[in-house]
Parts: sequence; structure tokens; C-alpha cells
Amino acid sequence: MEVYSEGPDSTFTHMGKTYSVDRLLAVTRNAPIVDFPLDRVTWMIDDDYDVKRMRNADTSVAICVTQLPTGEWVTLDGYHRVIKAFYVEKRKTIPAKIVTEQLFKQL
Repeated sequence: MEVYSEGPDSTFTHMGKTYSVDRLLAVTRNAPIVDFPLDRVTWMIDDDYDVKRMRNADTSVAICVTQLPTGEWVTLDGYHRVIKAFYVEKRKTIPAKIVTEQLFKQL
């Protein structure tokens, strides 16, 4: 089975620290997948996204999300999948892996 990856140059920043997306995907590989409500992360969407990446996004691949200390949820991996699922596919939920504090410690 082929494993999804973003490539060595793909990173995300969380709480002022930069992480490798591929490392995130490796650490969360066996994490449970939940049906995550899209309305918890659509606040992050802005008008400046890559339309081609959004169109090519595979919304069957789980996104990675985490909850901030403020209670808000953020997408760590899967921004374009969120956009496609919400605006194009008109979905209410998307497959997601919850990245806990314990998982962050493994990054």
C-alpha cells in the first residue's frame, strides 16, 4: 500500500515551531480516524489558496488537526482537502486524525 507523503520540503508551523509534514504523517500513521466537523476549521480558509491543489486534493485522505489552548481547532495538514470538502463537495465532515500533545512530543 502506498503511503501518502508531502515531500521533504513540506512543513507547517504550530505555536511558533516549524515541523515536517512527512514526520507528522509518520507519527500519526496509526492514529484513529474520526469524522471531523468541517465547521471547526473553516475559519482558517482565506481567498488566497492554490485552486489547482484544491481541485487535485483527495478528500478521502485524513487531514491532521489539533486544538489550540484557546479551544479553536486548526488544520496542520489537509488545508486544500478542507476547502474542497467544504466548498466543492458541500460536506459537513471530513476524515481526520487528532494530533494530541503527546503526538506533538514525538515530532
